[in-house]
Amino acid sequence: MIGTRRHRTGMQRVHAILLACAGMLVGAVAEARPVIDAQWSSTTGVGRAGGHVIEAGPGDTLVARIFLQADELGIGRYSLSVRFDEDGADELDLVGVATSLPAGFDAELVPNPGSQSESFPGVPGEVRRIGAESSDDYGPAATRFEIVELTFSVNTPSTDGYDVHVGLFDPTDTIVSNVLAPRVPDTRGGRLAVHASVPQAHRVDLTFMSLIEDVSEGPDPLTGLGAVGYAYYLARWETT
Repeated sequence: MIGTRRHRTGMQRVHAILLACAGMLVGAVAEARPVIDAQWSSTTGVGRAGGHVIEAGPGDTLVARIFLQADELGIGRYSLSVRFDEDGADELDLVGVATSLPAGFDAELVPNPGSQSESFPGVPGEVRRIGAESSDDYGPAATRFEIVELTFSVNTPSTDGYDVHVGLFDPTDTIVSNVLAPRVPDTRGGRLAVHASVPQAHRVDLTFMSLIEDVSEGPDPLTGLGAVGYAYYLARWETT
């Protein structure tokens, strides 16, 4: 438990009741719920960061940022967990976990995370119970906030399925709304994949490109036809 819970103000209670009524009306049309989102934010390799899938090679360092999107009912308390290398392939090594206290919450869970374990061949890795809470169970609503940053080192990646999953994996994991109702999050965005980087064959190294013929004022040396503005270059092609 974190601290002593304060009583809500009258306005907060009225607001929560109105939100609950609005949530029931909206639910008749479409289910609104918290959303987990994850993205690769940086890499030391050739892959492109900013999405759910990234190319990487052995020895690359990858940073993943995990977010939680609160709906109109808000989030007063949350606890989530991460699993990686669930297929036992040991593609990733966990090298860093940096939690943060989002605006609108009073304290992180203690400890935060609750536990973490490395993956090995045939054994998945985990980061359990990443969370925070408001002392009055009244947290942010209709906003997106970051909950943790994870750093991985790449072993031998393979282009297969998702390698990192975020969800309610620990028995104590939960998301509680501002009306004290447990919520089931949308976890489809909380999945990340690492694919083996593909060698780029026949890459032009412009450093070794040199002008060998300029026919901007004469005939094309290959066809004998008149040409204006043509120039021929010699480039060294490399396979990487």
